Amino acid sequence: MNIKKIISEEVATMLEASITRAFRKAAEGLHKVQLQQQQLRKAFVAEKDPKKKEQLKQALIKLHTIVQTAEMEFNQVLRSEPAGELQENFKKGDKVKYLGNPGIITNVKDYNGKTYYSVSYNKGTGKTKASNILSTDGTVTEATFTPSSGTMSGGTYSLDSRKYQLKKDVKGARIGNFTNVVLPKGTIIYNLPGGIFADHFSLKNKYSSRSSQGPRYFDQPKFKGIMITSMPGTIKDIEKNSKVLESVNEAKNPFKKGDKIIVTKLQRQGDAKRFKGKKGFVLRDSSDNYVMVKLQGFSSPEIEFHMGEIELAESVNEAKDNLYLQLHKKYADQIKGLKAKKIKKLTDLVSVQRWAMEDEYDNSGFDRKAMSKQFNDERKLFKQYMAGDKTVSLKELDVRKVHGDKRIENPKTGNKVKLRTALKGKKGSKVYQTAKKIYNRLKDGE
Repeated sequence: MNIKKIISEEVATMLEASITRAFRKAAEGLHKVQLQQQQLRKAFVAEKDPKKKEQLKQALIKLHTIVQTAEMEFNQVLRSEPAGELQENFKKGDKVKYLGNPGIITNVKDYNGKTYYSVSYNKGTGKTKASNILSTDGTVTEATFTPSSGTMSGGTYSLDSRKYQLKKDVKGARIGNFTNVVLPKGTIIYNLPGGIFADHFSLKNKYSSRSSQGPRYFDQPKFKGIMITSMPGTIKDIEKNSKVLESVNEAKNPFKKGDKIIVTKLQRQGDAKRFKGKKGFVLRDSSDNYVMVKLQGFSSPEIEFHMGEIELAESVNEAKDNLYLQLHKKYADQIKGLKAKKIKKLTDLVSVQRWAMEDEYDNSGFDRKAMSKQFNDERKLFKQYMAGDKTVSLKELDVRKVHGDKRIENPKTGNKVKLRTALKGKKGSKVYQTAKKIYNRLKDGE
């Protein structure tokens, strides 16, 4: 008889017995209804028939009550379940949350078979210390975990800061349908209300797709990258293996009380029809990156919006003469040949430019080379506009053409350089900054 084998079997039996029948039943019941809920949600999203969609909606509402009951029963059983073996212990130096506030474990001690923590945490008024916190009381959680209100278990995983840089590779990530993706060391992580984005040239080259169905690489003024799936394991690894480049609080709120605003885009698609284009004014700050707004025509005294969903009304009015409208005015005759009668993408612009060149072909002053250069410059501006820079204008091309040979002094060397050459200099350099100021004055007609 193998003594080691007998001991192993006895230990396994004891561990299995420690998980009570009530706990197993509650866990299996909750899993079953959550799976049904997930399948119903997928069917609801995929269904096109309005009648069937309404039936699925009613089924989801009914099932939601069942799920809530199952969660309540599970939580009740969980509270009475021995949690010593299930509780994950932290060690000194681990980043955690204490009562929902970011902190770090400063000491761990065992006494009478129980584990106690000491934590240094920040609740918004500076660092505070707490000691002799029982490891099983639920007040100390992982740094990325936020418990659901009113429950002893359950919650969500999320990043606390806005921008990170990975110090080590993060494995097992997911991008679209691609699994087991490695986020390389040096990847910049953007944590935005719309999701988590990873910016690294290898990810862009390997996973981004021009197809509307595949992963898309975003190159916006305020963030870059490809969206990754917010899985708990990935979020934990990012928080553990990165350095914070920008905290949420560092994103400055450009709005102040009394500012007139207009709702321009909604992160919540269901609210787009109700709010988009509506005007109002700012009442006050709500929380990080959010403001409370009073909208015209709405009875609600205040409505909360993310900073990215609204713009100052004045800045919207200034954009009325933007590149999009300028191109439509310039190529008004050629646009009639487009199916949509609008320049919606780069290929549309290329088409109207080609037709414009054909119209000018028989004119005596036709200069194919000069026109091709002008078209190329317009395409570059259009790409900037489509990437989110709404300040670009055809006036820029006139400035470069008329004043490009103007010579300015390079503050660093004292030499004279052409304005067009200085504008191609490294952004942030003194010569570039000098050229940009002159260029902006000329563009504005000063």
